[in-house]
Amino acid sequence: MNWEEVKEFALKYNPYLQAHWPQYVEEMQGVAKGAGVTFPDILALNVRTEVAFGNFSDGCTAFSWKGAGSSILAQNWDWNTE
Repeated sequence: MNWEEVKEFALKYNPYLQAHWPQYVEEMQGVAKGAGVTFPDILALNVRTEVAFGNFSDGCTAFSWKGAGSSILAQNWDWNTE
């Protein structure tokens, strides 16, 4: 995909995001305005995994733990079964 196609594809996620997380859409609109780029530019960067894999079935899990002497931060990509 060229960048214009990526932005067009990313816009397909906007109704879902608007319905569930309008505050993030508003923030991305503000970032776009402040950066002097378009909203689809910022949206595409934020839904890059969805663009790359084309659906909502992928994802990741992250967790952190802080103990008295150490801490752990971890993440996996749930779609990758290995």
